Amino acid sequence: IESALSQMEGNRERMKQLEEEAERLSGENAKAIAERDEISKQLEEHQKRVPDLEAARERSEREFQACRGSLDAARKTASELHRELSSKGSRLEVLRQLIASGEGLQKGTQAVLNGLNEPDLIKPGVNGVLGSHLKVPDEHAIAVEAALGHHLQAVIVRDDVLANEIIDRLTEGKKGEAALLPKSFLPASAGSQVEALPEGASAWALDVVSVDGTLMGLMEHLLSKVLIVPNRETAGSLRKSYPDLTFVTTAGEILSAEGLLRGGNSGGQKDSILVRQNEILSLEVETQELEASEKEAKTKIDDLEARVKELREEVEASKDNLQRHKVEESTLNGQLSLAKREAESFANKVGNNQWEREELTGREKTAADSRSAMENELARARERLTAAED
Repeated sequence: IESALSQMEGNRERMKQLEEEAERLSGENAKAIAERDEISKQLEEHQKRVPDLEAARERSEREFQACRGSLDAARKTASELHRELSSKGSRLEVLRQLIASGEGLQKGTQAVLNGLNEPDLIKPGVNGVLGSHLKVPDEHAIAVEAALGHHLQAVIVRDDVLANEIIDRLTEGKKGEAALLPKSFLPASAGSQVEALPEGASAWALDVVSVDGTLMGLMEHLLSKVLIVPNRETAGSLRKSYPDLTFVTTAGEILSAEGLLRGGNSGGQKDSILVRQNEILSLEVETQELEASEKEAKTKIDDLEARVKELREEVEASKDNLQRHKVEESTLNGQLSLAKREAESFANKVGNNQWEREELTGREKTAADSRSAMENELARARERLTAAED
């Protein structure tokens, strides 16, 4: 009986410990479950952001590649513009040098343009040849040049004093002949009456020439009676009705009012002063446009380079964000696995505690039953002992 009592006392003490432990395990188990659920929620939200981050990375990568393609195209365009500008600029410089040096002009004219060995004295009073002051459309340039003839090479000078000094120097130095046109000798413009263009003619020579106002009077004297026609046949046909006119064909052939027909070799466009002058004017416009286009292309390149740099940084940032997010996701997966194991561990401990308490309850009942039987047996034994003593 005493042994049963001792065992029962031990069981009650152990039960008390198990109940206290059960209460503690229940709290820790609830905490572990809550932590597991929170991590699981964070991981789920984290995983939802992955597609957006990947889309952002792909979008920034596409924009970067497109911008880099635009930059390559802009660089190619700028290179082509620079190459074309260099080519046309070189051609323009050559033509300017030819005009300045009097290339293709008479020896004396070249000497005057070059300053007659005293450029500081002569050049300030020289204003180039007459041809360099005229503007004529290309389709009429050869005709006008033929009509003006040697007048195109006339050097415009400040006044007659300088003109006489130049003639003296040319004569003394045997440097050739030159036609000089002092500004003081230029005739005033009388104004020309607009006349109807004869049928079959191309244009009045005076109408196709653009010139400074100071030279208009001279042009009127030289071209007022000159008619540009397509060919000699037209010239011959129109001469019957306009015998006082000089006809010049677009090829540079001349039929004068006196009936003199001149042609065969007008020098062609290659040596044409006016065509060369037109080319210079055209090249000046083209080079200005090319310079503006090249400047614009360089500005575009600078803008695209800056944008490419920004987009490259955006691509790297999007990659870093995605990589960091994946690392965080991996970390959360690890934390979730650990939280699940902890929750399972606490669940097992709670189960073991519950099982042991149930076992103790069963042993307690068995011990109580055993004690009750032994006490009954003891009572019967005492009764028998008392009866025996009597």
